[in-house]
Amino acid sequence: MNINDTFLLVNVPPYYTFTINETKPVKFIKVTIVTEIKNVPSEFEDNTRGTGYLAKGSDGHMYGYDYPRYGYSSWTRYLPDNVFDTLSEEQKDEFIKDLIWWDIINYQCPAKAKVCNDINMEFIDYCEKHQYHFYIRTGCKRCNANMASPKIIMNQLKHNWFGWY
Repeated sequence: MNINDTFLLVNVPPYYTFTINETKPVKFIKVTIVTEIKNVPSEFEDNTRGTGYLAKGSDGHMYGYDYPRYGYSSWTRYLPDNVFDTLSEEQKDEFIKDLIWWDIINYQCPAKAKVCNDINMEFIDYCEKHQYHFYIRTGCKRCNANMASPKIIMNQLKHNWFGWY
């Protein structure tokens, strides 16, 4: 990851460990990395482990990846503790309502998500062969690694997740 890299995130993944097809309304946001933080403390150890990133979201919030602790696997909304403490209870509830966000390139999808067709989404594309989104700056990592097509081919009828298509 580098400063000025842009990512497309979703607040509700289409599927994950405990569900097959998610039916909750989804929101998509773009985040752009604005700060790189070296020597971020580890989540489970008393030492520093790596690099964290802060990004500005298209919704006006800041998002951290491996920040303020190293070891997170998703993007999370970020406010310093002293600022969060000054919020009203309603503001705190609203802030944490969509606390965790996932990168859409991590999910096999039956088609290009409609949000990717917006004019300001020139940084992301879709690989028909592998059924994954990818960032233009890196290309399809599955094509780059000469991976075969997935064993299961998704389709719009069975995998038409709410808000994606």
